[in-house]
Amino acid sequence: MATIGRYELTAYELYMTVQFLKKRRQLMLQAINQGETPDLEAIEIEINLLNGQLDVKRQELADRLRRAQHIWDAKLLSVEDTQSLKMIYRELVRLLHPDLNPDQTAVEREWFQAAITAYKTGQLQELALLLEIVQLNNQAAEQHEVVMPIEDLQEQGDQLASKIDTLQAEIDHIMTSFPMYLADALQDENYITEQVLRIPTNHATNGET
Repeated sequence: MATIGRYELTAYELYMTVQFLKKRRQLMLQAINQGETPDLEAIEIEINLLNGQLDVKRQELADRLRRAQHIWDAKLLSVEDTQSLKMIYRELVRLLHPDLNPDQTAVEREWFQAAITAYKTGQLQELALLLEIVQLNNQAAEQHEVVMPIEDLQEQGDQLASKIDTLQAEIDHIMTSFPMYLADALQDENYITEQVLRIPTNHATNGET
């Protein structure tokens, strides 16, 4: 399949080259037959338009070649891997088949096509990864997780920043008020001793302190 695909692609690329040459010759002859000098820039514009039309077919052939090469290079699965492949694919069909999920999104339809391709080419790891992605997506949907618009996120960020500034101002006020401004000093034994010595001594009438 890969060998045939390479020949098909090469043959079509040669066909494209021939068509470009024929188109250039046709446009030049038209100008010459009308007694005009061929406008090379206008001719190249026409060639580019033709290239765009023919390149669609070339991309299709290139895709076919890649798929054929992918199948050719794929490793033979063991019996256990084959069973896992079928099991994962059945679960993906249950989760993504359009007949079973009529309200599916465009992304989910793309996932289903990717699952079909991975199954046909025996790509067990890709199929397993796809199943994990689909399951995570379904869990998020069940929890009604919604991605907020950027404007709403910005507004929430501004509100939180304002609240943080207010809290910081309150914290600064508390830290400069009694007794919090003494917090560092109270950890200094010399300061504590000095303050104790400053406390007036009261003498009782019986001579006791």
